[in-house]
Amino acid sequence: MDLVSRYPSDIREHVERVSRYAGLHGNDYALVGLLHDIIEDTDTTLDELPEDIREDIDTLTRRDNETYFDYINRVKKGSRRAIIVKRADIYDHLKQTETLKPSLKERYEKAMEILNV
Repeated sequence: MDLVSRYPSDIREHVERVSRYAGLHGNDYALVGLLHDIIEDTDTTLDELPEDIREDIDTLTRRDNETYFDYINRVKKGSRRAIIVKRADIYDHLKQTETLKPSLKERYEKAMEILNV
């Protein structure tokens, strides 16, 4: 089963870039990077994912009732792998300068400071 094909096409490039950035730390980081948005952006469930990455994907999935910074602080309490992947995710968003709104840039920069390990 190809989980990446479940993503909408406009998200695939993002998760592939995040996977490349996170993959500098190892193949397991690359896999988590590739699937970091799978729960939020598709109908995939945690039970469908490889068992060894479920906890990280769950950590990287923002809850419906969670503020952004509550979410970032929860990620910070997660595994090193989850933190590295979230930093790669934010880094990729910050690199999209043509479409990045100033308010989001500020939010992402603050999140990177929180997640600095």
